[in-house]
Amino acid sequence: MSSSPQHRPLEYVMSEEEKRAKAEAVRAGQATDEEEVWRCHVCHSHFDDPVILSPCGDTVCRKCVPADHLCPECKTPFNPDNLIPSKVALRAVASLHCMCPNRIQGCTVVLNVHDVDAHLNRECPQRIVECSLCHEKMPYLLVEKHQSTTCKNRMVHCSFFDLGCSVTMPQYELADHERTQYIAHIAMLRAALTHSRADHAQVGATLNATRDELRTTRDELRAAQGQLAASVEELHKVQAHQAEEKEVVEALIQEMTTLKGRVDELKRPVSPTAAGMTISRRLW
Repeated sequence: MSSSPQHRPLEYVMSEEEKRAKAEAVRAGQATDEEEVWRCHVCHSHFDDPVILSPCGDTVCRKCVPADHLCPECKTPFNPDNLIPSKVALRAVASLHCMCPNRIQGCTVVLNVHDVDAHLNRECPQRIVECSLCHEKMPYLLVEKHQSTTCKNRMVHCSFFDLGCSVTMPQYELADHERTQYIAHIAMLRAALTHSRADHAQVGATLNATRDELRTTRDELRAAQGQLAASVEELHKVQAHQAEEKEVVEALIQEMTTLKGRVDELKRPVSPTAAGMTISRRLW
C-alpha cells in the first residue's frame, strides 16, 4: 500500500514543509512515525473510510477521491468504479491512539486519533475558544476568570455605585463615564459627606445619652451595694442576738429539768420507818 514509505513510487519525495510538520509533531509527542503512515495525502488527516485506488494501489479517504480520476500521489489514472475498501488501513487507524495536541499546555488525555477533532472542539480544557463578550482567544479554562475580571466588555457598575450612581456599562467605557460624569459624582460625594456628618452627630448624641444612663446606673448600683452591706451587718447582729437567746433558753431548760427532778423526788410516797428514821435523823 503506497501510503507506507516502502509502497510509495520512487519518484515521490516528501516536501520540506511536510518533513518539518512531521518532525514537529513527533517532537511534540503528538504523533509517531507509525501514526504518520496512516494519514491521507489529500486531507492530511488519519484515514476516514479509506479506499485503495486501482491500479496504483495508493490509499486515500473516500471523501478525498479526486474528481479528475488521477492518483494524488503518483498521478496514475484510476477507475472510480473500482475503489477497494482498505480494511488494513481501517483497522490500523482504529487502533491508533495519541495524546491530546494540547499536551504541552496541560491536557493529559490519550484518545483515538479519530476522536482528536471532537475532543479539541468540545472536551479539551485547554482548547482555544473565543470569549463570547470580546472575542479574544484563550484556553477554555481561563474564560470564566477572564470574563469576571479582565474582559473589557464585561458589564460593571460605576465606581460611585454605592453613592448613588446606578449606571452599568462595559468595562472599557468606565473611564470615559467617570471622566464625563465627575461633576455629578462630586455632588454625590458631597451629599454622602453631609449625610455622614449628620449621622456622626446623631451617633455622638446617642453616645452622650448612653454615657449619662451608665453613670446613673453606676450610682444606683453603688447605693444598692451600700444598702446590701447595711442589710448584711444587720443580719449579723440578728444572728448574734439569736445565738445569745439560744444560750439563755438552753440554760432555762436545764434548770427546769433539775427542778422537775426535785419535784418528782418530793412526790414519791415515804414509808413510816423511813419517815421515822428521817425524823430521828433530823432531831439528832
